[in-house]
This record gives sequence, C-alpha cells and structure tokens, in this order.
Amino acid sequence: MEYETQIPENICCVDDDQYMRLLLTKTLESLGGFSVTAFESGKEMIKSDVPDYADLFLLDVDMPEMDGFEVIKQLRSNPDRMGVPILLLTADVTICNQPKEYRVLHKPFDPRLLPSMIVKEYNTLIGNCENKQNYQTHIQH
Repeated sequence: MEYETQIPENICCVDDDQYMRLLLTKTLESLGGFSVTAFESGKEMIKSDVPDYADLFLLDVDMPEMDGFEVIKQLRSNPDRMGVPILLLTADVTICNQPKEYRVLHKPFDPRLLPSMIVKEYNTLIGNCENKQNYQTHIQH
C-alpha cells in the first residue's frame, strides 16, 4: 500500500548550542515552512506545554544536564507523547538508527538539505503505518 508523504507541521527542537538552535530554526522555518519551537535544554522542553502539540522532536544527543537519550526516556514515559517521532542530531557516527525509537541525522549536514532530510526521516518513522496514531501502537510492540 502506498502512503502519501506526511509533513510534520510543528517541530520541537532541543539543542544546547545557541548557534545550532538558530540555524535549525531559521532553516526549517524559511526553507521548509515548518513551525519550530526551540529549547536550550531537555528539562526546559519537558516542563513546557509545547511537546503536547509537537509532530516531531529534533533532539541534540550531547547536552548537559539531560542528554538526548534521557529526553527520549522522559518523552516515552508520557502516554500522550509516546507516539511522537524523534530525530536525533549528533556528530557521533557510532550512534545508529533505532527503527522503533528514533532516527539519526549526523552532523555536519548541509542546511539547504535539512528540510527534505526531516521530511524523509519523519516519513521513515511513520512510513510503515497509516498515521501517527498507528505509529504509537507500532512502537509499543
């Protein structure tokens, strides 16, 4: 069965590097037309209400206080956020995709290609299912 390409409208981005947050936000908004809310830390994002309407989480792996993997644990512990797809950003080439948990975008990347990379990886995460609700059921098994 062929599925229509899905576009994540609301992206929640977490990166402790101010320059990277600015690059991600400006690139995704201006080149991709996404609505992006950026946070400096996982703790800041978890405390906000933004994750409740996010279509996609874009998380840096290497952050102080709470790294990207800890943010994933926090997100997955909340049933309302369990089914939201996650992309990790990292320069660590030893970190690989985990199909039922997250996909990885390795740094450095060409900012001009970022919007299409986001859409591709987002659809890979939800691609085996008809919609995000089915994705949530899929990752629980």
